[in-house]
Amino acid sequence: MELFHLYGVVGDLVVYEDKIVIIRKGRRAVKIYGMEEKREIPIRQIRGIKYRAWTPLVRGCLYFWVEGGAEGNVGLTGDMDNTVLFKQEGNEVAKKIKNYIEQRIIEEKNSAGDEFKKLKELKELLDAGIIEKNEFDEKKRQLLGLEKKVWKEF
Repeated sequence: MELFHLYGVVGDLVVYEDKIVIIRKGRRAVKIYGMEEKREIPIRQIRGIKYRAWTPLVRGCLYFWVEGGAEGNVGLTGDMDNTVLFKQEGNEVAKKIKNYIEQRIIEEKNSAGDEFKKLKELKELLDAGIIEKNEFDEKKRQLLGLEKKVWKEF
């Protein structure tokens, strides 16, 4: 279910309960980013959010720091992959998104301890011979939010 929708300058940001989706479309997106795209980022991978309000001198901006990404300053053009630029009418929605994401980051950090406790319990079951290695690996992937990689032959 869609929680927030921020209509941006070059693309939109849609926030769901478990992910954000950055949608880049149109000629400006191709000119600035080199392509149209739809980027999905699970909220559990977001490590921080930077909000800059719109002013008459500068566009508003939301920038998401993600796991494994480089942290840096948002340029005036906002040409970083996880950046959404917006106009004045987006200020209020952007503030709500910032507050929601920050709250979710806190919740994710608090739940991480529970996941490792469950993982430790599973390891003890594996060591005791109660579950098989493949069962342990599957549960581990689920707890840590890792996707199983499937290679396709060409």
